[in-house]
Amino acid sequence: MTITYPLSFPDGITFNDIEIQLAHSSESTTSPFTLETQVYDYRGEVWSMSGSMPPMNRERAEIYTSFLMSLRGQVGTFLIPVAGSETAQGSWGGSPVVDGNSQAGDELNIRGLPVSQTGVAKAGDFISLGTGEATRLHKVVSDADSDASGNMTVTVVPRLRASPIDGDIVTYNNAMGLFRLTGKSTSYSNSVEGLYSMTFEFQEAI
Repeated sequence: MTITYPLSFPDGITFNDIEIQLAHSSESTTSPFTLETQVYDYRGEVWSMSGSMPPMNRERAEIYTSFLMSLRGQVGTFLIPVAGSETAQGSWGGSPVVDGNSQAGDELNIRGLPVSQTGVAKAGDFISLGTGEATRLHKVVSDADSDASGNMTVTVVPRLRASPIDGDIVTYNNAMGLFRLTGKSTSYSNSVEGLYSMTFEFQEAI
């Protein structure tokens, strides 16, 4: 059977620990004469993560080793809910969707929320937009309230890379990101007790 990407990360085991990074393509130069600093913002931003999984028996481990190897290094992509997104801090609710086409920058307009609510979105909430290869992961960086029509504007990182489609669902619990492995090979270890362990790094597929 032909493998179709993106794959879904297998359920059932959480990471022992996971490191989440958002890299920004910026640069700075400092004058050797005035010591003034000039910062250049190239606007590129990308998520990357690395994590280790707890020791597991072979039956469980083969689910994950087979999944990782089926990605064929950096070829395949996969969807995974980001740690910390299981339950949003904000109240959210309703049926939030993207409000309007042609959106750009670091603000996203949303409609379909409970009306006139404080703390609908909280700084630190993750949201995802789109499905499949179009899935994009964002993090809310400031609190936001809904207005009398159930509309809200949130400030997010990374910036919107492309305008989301009007009416697209805004997922605020178990927000997903689209990733690929950063390395070209997959490895795991097997202890004398017969327990398997593995670590891997992955970066947002954009």
